[in-house]
Amino acid sequence: MTIDNFNIVAPWFDNLSDQGDFFFVQVMQRNKEKNNVGSGGYVIKDYHFFDKETFLAKKEEITTLCKAFDARAYFWINPRNCKQVQYEIIREALEAIELETHKLFKCVSKAIGRKRCNRYKSKWILDFDTKDWSLINKYLDLVRKCRPNVSKTLYYVPTVNGIHVITLGFDLEQFKQELAIAKLDNIDIHKDNPTVLYYNNEQ
Repeated sequence: MTIDNFNIVAPWFDNLSDQGDFFFVQVMQRNKEKNNVGSGGYVIKDYHFFDKETFLAKKEEITTLCKAFDARAYFWINPRNCKQVQYEIIREALEAIELETHKLFKCVSKAIGRKRCNRYKSKWILDFDTKDWSLINKYLDLVRKCRPNVSKTLYYVPTVNGIHVITLGFDLEQFKQELAIAKLDNIDIHKDNPTVLYYNNEQ
């Protein structure tokens, strides 16, 4: 199986409004696939892309790393901003000093992962471990009922076991109530997470 979502996420760069804004990509081995990897997975390489052209130019390198290390590439769906991340790096470094940890070099990646750019509307991931669109659409119908009364569904991103539906934020309490009325199970909703950019297990 190969999952290649480069062409799906590439147009997102067109919405970046400041030269200090960027998207964060990580090539990572997950502990589900590698028994010797720690609980958080092992990062092979981080990328910070400020424009679509550079992002697409690195596709071959990213896919080659994924194949070589049996890894996945992840694309954080919300943009980051250099200045905002720099403040977060300082906070992370001070915390590392206070706790007397030796993880200083992880502060940058951790800060980028934590700090989405607050000038953009937050995008969420509805994580479906199914490709049954009749079921998925039942959930999306409920999302449409939720406040605010605007179009919320933005993108559909294939994953290994199903699909990530990228949406704008909505009223979660109302959504839970709608789920109960419709007698549907809860689903995982991630407010600032990465989606799958590339995966290949055809070794």
